[in-house]
Amino acid sequence: MSWERLSTPKCFGGMGFKNLKAFNMAMIGKQAWKLVTSPNSLVTKLLKAKYYPRSDYFGVAVGHNPSYVWRGLWKVKEMV
Repeated sequence: MSWERLSTPKCFGGMGFKNLKAFNMAMIGKQAWKLVTSPNSLVTKLLKAKYYPRSDYFGVAVGHNPSYVWRGLWKVKEMV
């Protein structure tokens, strides 16, 4: 079966699978939004200390040797 047929909604005769890339970006975007809106959370403090100690989330570059998590959060910066 083609991906188009698998991802077609069930009401149109497909299998109803979601677009996993878009779903993943939405979930990472949700975590990035928490970085912006919850400055006192432990994860925000940890990432801020490691990746952007003198800046904010929107003004930071990806940096040298970033973790997989930080690269994902950095990619969705434009979306947030």
